[in-house]
Amino acid sequence: MKKFNVTFAGDTSLGDNHLKKRGRESALERLETNPLSFFKKMMPLVKQSDYLIVNLETDLDEKTGKEENINVVGEKASRTIDVFNKIGVSAVNMANDQMAESDSLLKTKDQLAKAGITGFGGGENIEEALKPLTIELKGESGLKKVYVFSGMQTSGRTNQPGYFANNESPGISSLDEVNSRIETLRNEEPDALIIVFPHWQGMNYKWVADLARYQKTCRNLLASGADYVFGHGTHTANPIEKNENGTIVYSLGNFVFNSNGRYNSARAIPYSLIVNLEITENEGKWEVEEKYYPIVTDNKRTKFNSRPVKKQEAAKLKTELIAKLPLEHGQYAYVRYNDDFGYFYKLNPTKNVLRRFGTDIKGNGYKKYKEAGLLKTIDQPFVEEVQTFWNTNYGKNVDATIHAVFNNLTGRQDPRVVPFKTMRQELIPYFNKVGKRNMYSDKNLYDKLISTDQAAKTIIKRVRGNYFSEHNDYLSPDDAWRELYRKGMDFIIKPTVTNNGVGISKVVFKDNKFFIKDKEISLEDLENDYGPNFVAQEVITQHPVMGEPHPNSVNSLRMVTLRWKGEIKYLLTFARFGAHGSVKDNAGSGGVCCGVADDGTFLPVAMDEKANTYTHHPSTNYEFAQGAKVPNFEECKSFVKELHKDILHHDYISWDVAIGEDGKPIFVELNFTGVTWLYQLAAQKPLFGDLTEEVLQHVSAELKKNRSPRDYRPANYGG
Repeated sequence: MKKFNVTFAGDTSLGDNHLKKRGRESALERLETNPLSFFKKMMPLVKQSDYLIVNLETDLDEKTGKEENINVVGEKASRTIDVFNKIGVSAVNMANDQMAESDSLLKTKDQLAKAGITGFGGGENIEEALKPLTIELKGESGLKKVYVFSGMQTSGRTNQPGYFANNESPGISSLDEVNSRIETLRNEEPDALIIVFPHWQGMNYKWVADLARYQKTCRNLLASGADYVFGHGTHTANPIEKNENGTIVYSLGNFVFNSNGRYNSARAIPYSLIVNLEITENEGKWEVEEKYYPIVTDNKRTKFNSRPVKKQEAAKLKTELIAKLPLEHGQYAYVRYNDDFGYFYKLNPTKNVLRRFGTDIKGNGYKKYKEAGLLKTIDQPFVEEVQTFWNTNYGKNVDATIHAVFNNLTGRQDPRVVPFKTMRQELIPYFNKVGKRNMYSDKNLYDKLISTDQAAKTIIKRVRGNYFSEHNDYLSPDDAWRELYRKGMDFIIKPTVTNNGVGISKVVFKDNKFFIKDKEISLEDLENDYGPNFVAQEVITQHPVMGEPHPNSVNSLRMVTLRWKGEIKYLLTFARFGAHGSVKDNAGSGGVCCGVADDGTFLPVAMDEKANTYTHHPSTNYEFAQGAKVPNFEECKSFVKELHKDILHHDYISWDVAIGEDGKPIFVELNFTGVTWLYQLAAQKPLFGDLTEEVLQHVSAELKKNRSPRDYRPANYGG
C-alpha cells in the first residue's frame, strides 16, 4: 500500500500592502521579522502533504498601483517564496484578478518556477494558461495521474479585456474554456483524477452556493468529467455538495490572507476550509478519501493567526454549511470527525433524507421522537418541499425533523412549522430584546409591568433579601411572617427569576402551622430553600373545566402573541395540566399539554415533554376528546393581546393564564422563549400560521443587514 496526500488551501497573501495601513503595526513587524509565524498553527496540517496547492491572491511584482482600472496588489517576492518553500507549497493558482496584469503575471510565474513552485492558470498565451497542473503519483504497481485545471469566472460586473489570455497575448485562463479541455482529457485518460480549482472574482464574503450561475458552472464541470471542484475567492467557506458525478466545494475561503477582512460588516462566517485528498494505492487499486478541515480565518478574531477550529466552532460551521446546501446535494450526510490535525468533515452516504440536511440522528431530540413513535414515516419529497419553502422564504435549509414529526402526528404536511433551533437562535433574538429579559421576567415586578387586576394575588415578596407587602411597602422578616399568618391560608411560593415551574411549591396552612409536603416549615426554611428572591401568592380557585383533568394543580393556558406591523397578533394556545398529584401544571414536571382549537375546544390528543401522546390524562384518565371548551376563550385572546401592549421590548411572548371560577382569565406569568417544538405539536399548528411567509421573509432580510437591525449604538454617540 502506498499513500499520498494532496492538499488544497484557499486565498493566500502575506499582505505586504495591507499590513502597511494604520493600526496594523504589530502584524507588519511580524511580517518583516518572522513571516512564517502567520502559518504556525496551520503547519501541522499542511506539513503532512506531499503536494500543497494554494490560490496566490497577489502578484509578486515589487510595485503596486492601479493601471487600466485593474487593481494590482504586489508583494515582496523573496519573502513570499521563502515562506512558501518552508511550508511546502508545490503549486499556486494564478487565475485570479490579482494576477490580471500580464507583465506581473509572467514575472511572478517565472520567480515561482525558479524556486521550484509551479504556477498554473496563467501564461504567455491561452494554451499555456489552460494547461493543467499535472501530478504523477507513482504507486507500487502503477501510476496515478492527477490534473488540476484552473480558471476565473467574473462576477458579471467586471469584464476587463486584459484579464484573459488569448492566442497571441498573455493572461489568465477563463473558466469558460475549461469544460471542453476536461471532456477531451477524460476521454483520453478515463482513470485520471481531474480537479478544477476555480476563482470567483467579485464575490467577496458571499454565498456563491446560493446562486444558480455558480451552481450551473460547477455542475457542468463535473458533467464534463471532473471529479472535484474546489472554488475560492469568497474569503469565507461555502457548502460542500456531493452527487453521483463528483464533489463541489463552492469555496474554500482563505488560507492565510493578511488583511483585516470584512467578516463582521458583511455578516460572513469567519471560517474557511482546507481540503486533504488522501490518495491510496492498494494492490493496484487507487482510492481517494476526502477530508475537509475547517479553520478560522477572521484576522480580527485570530490576531493574524489562522488556526484550526475548536469543537463548538466545527459544529457551528457544519450547521451553517448545511443551511446553505443546494437541494441538488445527493444522498450524503456531513459527519464530523477529528484526528491529530484537528476537526474535519466527511460526506458519508445515507438513505435518511433528514441527515442530508443536518439532522443528528444520535441527538436527544431525534431519539425522543423516535421512541415516541413519531418518526415511523419520513417522506422524502415532503422533506425536500420543506427545504424549498425555507430557502424561498428564509434563504436557508433547516432541520426538518419537526416537520416529519408533525406529519406523523397530525397526518398533515405543513412546511410552515418552525424548527426549534431556528426559533431559539435566530427568530426570538430578532423579536425580543435579550438584554431586558431579566427585568420583565422577575415575577416581583409583574404588578408594575402588567396593567391588570386579573392576576395572581401577591401576599408578600422577597427582593434581594428584603421583604415587601403586596403594595410594595417594606416589611421586616417578622412582619412578613406575621402577614402570612394573618392571611391564614394555603399559598403558592415561587422563585421569581425562573420559568417553567422550577421551584414552585404549595404551602399548606393547617393547625396554625405551614407545611410543604407534610413537613412543617419556618420563614428561615423558605429563605434557605428559595433564596433572596421569591414571591408568595394566594392559591387560584380555578374553573371546573380547567380543574377536571387534574384537580391537584392550577392548570393554565399557554397563549402566544406576536407584535407584528404595529398590531398584537394571537398565534396559538395549549392547555397545561399537572399529573400524579403535583401542584405544577407544566410538561417539564410530568404534566401534559393539550392543544386548544381556535374556538376554545380541547384537542383530542395531549403530549408530554418526551413527545409521548395521550388520548386520556395519564393519572386521572380524563378523556380529552369529550369536547370540553375553555370558558370565554375569545375574552382570553383579547386579554393577552391587551397585556402585550405594555411589554415594549419584546414582540414575541408566551403567557400563562389561569381561568378563575368565574370564567375570567387570570394572568400568572410570561415567558420570552419557550419550547416551540412542543407548542406546535401540542397545538397541532405552525407557530406563525398564515403569517409565516411574511415573517420569515422580513426577518431574513433584516438579518442580512450589516448591523443588528434593531439594537445598535449610533456612531455619533461615541464610546
